[in-house]
Amino acid sequence: MPALLWTGLNILLLLLIAYAWFRVFKVLRRQIGLGLTVLFMLSLTLRGSSSTSNTKARNLLENGRLEHPIGNWGSSASVALSPNNKLHLRFEGVRTDSTLRIQGMYSGVSGLVLGHEWKPLAGMAHAKKQGVSYEVFLSHEWKLLGIGLYISSEEYTGMAPVVK
Repeated sequence: MPALLWTGLNILLLLLIAYAWFRVFKVLRRQIGLGLTVLFMLSLTLRGSSSTSNTKARNLLENGRLEHPIGNWGSSASVALSPNNKLHLRFEGVRTDSTLRIQGMYSGVSGLVLGHEWKPLAGMAHAKKQGVSYEVFLSHEWKLLGIGLYISSEEYTGMAPVVK
């Protein structure tokens, strides 16, 4: 529930900022003209929208060493992070008739993530008869208008099915 309220606060602040931008646009248009006002607002928007996040999925099971990228087996699991967010895990490995060796675990977050950022730190996965046992460690950053205010670490455990 706090995560949902935090997201609502971020949306409210963004709406207030959009209203303020609209008012500034009207004043600038009256003072310097429409062309220069649009150019000025566009330059502010482009300057403020530069992103530094790395979107490439990282294998949470590798410890700095390169291993076989993809096998012949895969499975997935989902974990609820908050009422409006889910953590999706994808497992890859090599399966023979008698063994299963897990080589990769990748994560992603879905839902309305405004005001939150979950970054995967590490993970562990073990093949068992009833499924894949996993542990995922994430850092959860609470942000207000893109500025980080609080960071906590979270651990999620569970079982993913072994699909034949």
